[in-house]
Amino acid sequence: MRISKRLAISLAAAAMVVATAGALQARTRKGDKLAAQGKQAELRQDWEKALEFYEQALAQDPSDAMYLLNARRARFAAAQARIDGGQKLRREGKLEEALEEFKKAYLIDPSSPIAEQELGITLDMMERDRKAREKGEPLKPEERSRTPGEAARHDAEERLASVRSVAVLKPLSPAPITLKMNNQPPKVLFETVGKLAGINVLFDPEYQSQAQARNVNVELANATLEEALDYLAVLTKSFWKPLSANAVFVTVDNQNKRQEYEEHVTRIFYLTNVTAQQEVQEIMSVIRAVGNVQRVFAFNAQNAIIVRGTADTVELAEMIIHNLDRPRSEVVVDVIVMEANRSRTRDLTLSPTSGANAGINIPLVFTPGGPKTTGGDGDGKTGSGATALSLARLGKLSSNDYSLTLPGAMLEALMSDRGTRVLQSPQVRTVDGQKASLKIGDRVPYSTGGFQPAFGQVGTGFNSLYSSFQFLDVGVNVDITPKVHSGEEVSLHIELDISNVRDRIDIGGISQPVVGQRKVVHDIRLREGEVSLLGGLIQQQETKAISGVPGLASIPLLRRLFTSESIEKNESEMLIAIVPHVVRTPDFDESSYKGIASGSERVIRLNYAPRRAEEPAAPKPPAPAPAAIVPGAPVVAEPAPAKPEPAPPAAKPEPEQPPAPALAAAKPEAPAPAPPPGVPAVPMTVPAAKPSVAFAPATVEAQPGATVTLELQVLNVADLFDAPLRFKFDPHVLRLNEITRGGLFRGDFREVIFTRNILNDTGDATVNLGRMEGMGGVSGSGTLVTLTFQVVGKGSTTVTAPQVSLRDSRGQTILSASPQVTVQVK
Repeated sequence: MRISKRLAISLAAAAMVVATAGALQARTRKGDKLAAQGKQAELRQDWEKALEFYEQALAQDPSDAMYLLNARRARFAAAQARIDGGQKLRREGKLEEALEEFKKAYLIDPSSPIAEQELGITLDMMERDRKAREKGEPLKPEERSRTPGEAARHDAEERLASVRSVAVLKPLSPAPITLKMNNQPPKVLFETVGKLAGINVLFDPEYQSQAQARNVNVELANATLEEALDYLAVLTKSFWKPLSANAVFVTVDNQNKRQEYEEHVTRIFYLTNVTAQQEVQEIMSVIRAVGNVQRVFAFNAQNAIIVRGTADTVELAEMIIHNLDRPRSEVVVDVIVMEANRSRTRDLTLSPTSGANAGINIPLVFTPGGPKTTGGDGDGKTGSGATALSLARLGKLSSNDYSLTLPGAMLEALMSDRGTRVLQSPQVRTVDGQKASLKIGDRVPYSTGGFQPAFGQVGTGFNSLYSSFQFLDVGVNVDITPKVHSGEEVSLHIELDISNVRDRIDIGGISQPVVGQRKVVHDIRLREGEVSLLGGLIQQQETKAISGVPGLASIPLLRRLFTSESIEKNESEMLIAIVPHVVRTPDFDESSYKGIASGSERVIRLNYAPRRAEEPAAPKPPAPAPAAIVPGAPVVAEPAPAKPEPAPPAAKPEPEQPPAPALAAAKPEAPAPAPPPGVPAVPMTVPAAKPSVAFAPATVEAQPGATVTLELQVLNVADLFDAPLRFKFDPHVLRLNEITRGGLFRGDFREVIFTRNILNDTGDATVNLGRMEGMGGVSGSGTLVTLTFQVVGKGSTTVTAPQVSLRDSRGQTILSASPQVTVQVK
C-alpha cells in the first residue's frame, strides 16, 4: 500500500512538470516565430520592420535576453539608417526632407545623441537659409547644403587658397632690354628700366639719402628684365624684390634692410623615399649646413620637413631635397651553394672470435669428473657443474677434471661506398646599405649555466648548478650588406655560415649538440651579373684501424689470420657562388649633376633662366582676290544665288617687319588680260603666294673701308622650323665681322638654336638656325640673319648663299634656293 502511494505522488509530480513545460512552450512559441520573422527582415536590411517583430517577440517574453538584444540592435540600426538618409538629403540641399528623417530617427531611438545633434544642425541651417532669403541674398545650392562646421572649414580653405606665394614679375613688354646711359644716378637707372619693361619701381624713402652719391654708367644689350635689375643692383649696391607682377621695390643692400624687407617663404616638403628616421635627420642637417636654413623642423608622422626662410633659401632647400629624396638602389643576390660528400669504408677480418678485441682468449674451467657430469656422485659434488671438491679427493685430481673452450675463427669482408650531393640556391633582395639575412635550417637548443650560492650567501660551501637554454641557428645562414657604386658595380659584405649538428655529448647530465660549421666572411666588389666563387672548401679524411693478437698481428704473412682491418675515407667539397643583380638605381636627372649659382657667402641668391615668351599667333593668309578669265581658257560657271551677299573684306595681316627694299621692289606679276566683250567675269581662286628668299638690298655700292650690312629675308613661309645656311664671299674684298639672328625666329636659347662659324681666310661662313624640339615652327615674313661686312679691297664681288634649304616641323622641305647679291666697291 505504501509503494502505491509513492508511485501516485511521483506520477502527479511528473504530470505537473509536463504541464508546466507545456505552458512555457506554448508561451514562447509565438515569440520565436516573431524573432524568426525579425531575422528575415534584418537580412533584407529592413531594420524598422525587424524592430517591430523583435519588440513583439519581447512583449511575449520580456525576460528573454535574446529578444532584448535583438530589439536593441535593430533599434540602433533603424535609427542609423534614418540618420544616413537624412544626411544624404541634406547634402543635396533638401533641408526640410532631411529634418523629417532626423525626427523619425529620434523617435525610433530617443537615446541616440547623433540624432539629436543632427536635428539641431539642420534647424540651424534652415534658420541661416531663412535669414539669407530675407536679406535678398539667397544661398547657392552648394552653400545651402553645408553644415555650419563645413561652412567654416570651406571659408578657412578659401583663405588658405588665397594666400599668395612669392610675387613673380610679369612685364608688359617681354622684349629684351637694350640700354646705354652715362653718368646717371641709380634711381634714374632703375626708373628707366622699369619704363622700358612696363613695370612700376618703388623706392625706399631712405634710398636716395643712403644710396651712393656718384653716378653710374650702364650699357645693357639684349637683357631680360631680371638680368637688367640684377646688373643695376650690383653696380649700385642695391637690393630689389618684386612686390607684384608689375612692381618692384628697391632699397640699399645691407643686412638691416634685407632683414626688414626680404620676403620669407614657408614650405612643407613630403619625403616619399625615406625609410628611416636617421635619413630625415641627415637631410635636415644638409639643409642647415649647405642652405644656411635656420628654421627646419621634421614631422615624423608624415615624413615631412617644414622649412622657413627667404625665397631663394627655400628654393635651394627644395633642390637639395629633390636630389636627396630618391629611391635607393636595390640588389638581388643569388647565393648558390654546391656540396658533394663521398664516404668509402672497407672492413677485412680473419681472426679468432672468442675475444672482445679478436685476441686469443682460452678459458680454463674446473669441471670435476669431466664436463659432462650431471648430478652428485657422493664425492662431494652437489649438482650439475658443481665445482665443490671434498678434501679427500684432492689427491685424485687429474686432467679429466679440467676443460678448455677453444676459440673459433671469423672471416669477414665488407665494403661500402656512399655519395651525397647538396644544392641550395637561395636568393636575397635588399636595399643599398641595408643588411639582409637569410636563414634556412633549424634552431637547436643548447644549455648555458654555472654555479651560484645555494642560500644566497657567498662562502657557505653550498653551491647549486643553474642552467639556461639558448638557440643556435643551424643550416644555411647568409648575411649580405650591398653598396651600389654605380649601375654596374656592387660591393658586398658577405657572411655565409653553413652548419649542421654532427653529434651530441653529455655534459653535466645534459645532452649538448656538437655543431659542424663552415663560415666564409668576404668583402668583394663585382660587376652586375658577375659570378664570384667565394671558396671551394675541400676536405679529405682517411681513417685506418687494425686490431688483432699481439705479436701475431705483426707477422708479415700470418698477421691476416689474427687481425681485423677497417679503412674509412671521407671526401667533402663545397663550392659557393655569388651573383649580384642591380634591380633599381636612383633616378638622377640633369639637375642632380649640374652646379647652380647660389649667391655669395653672406646672401643666398638663385639666378633663374628667362621665362619663355608666348608664341604669337600665325597671321591668317590673305583672302583670295577675284581674277578675270583668260581668253581661250575653259570657263566653268556656277549658278549665282538669288541674293548674293557681299563678301567681307579680307583682313590684311600686319607684317611683323617691313619688307626689305629689294623685296618690296620686286617686279609685280602682269595683270591678266581683260575678258572679251560679252563674256562675264567668273571669280577664280588665286593660289597663295609662294615662299621666297633673297638678300636685301639686291645690289650694294660701297667705298673701301666702309661697312656693308646685308639681310637674308624670307617671304610667305609657313611652319618654318629649320634653316641651315652657308655663305660664300671673296675674302680679298670683304671681311665678315658678325652674323646676328633676325627677328623671324623669336625666343631665347631654350626655344631657338643659333650657332655660327666664320672663316674669313677662305671666305666661308656657316649658320645653324632653327627651333628647339617641341616648340613648333614659325610663319610669316621676316629676316633670317643679318651679315655685317667690312670692305677690305676694291672690285666687284658676289655674296651667295648656296643651297638654302628651309624645312618645316615635319622635316619636309619648304624651299630650296641659292640667293645672291652683288657688292661693287669703287
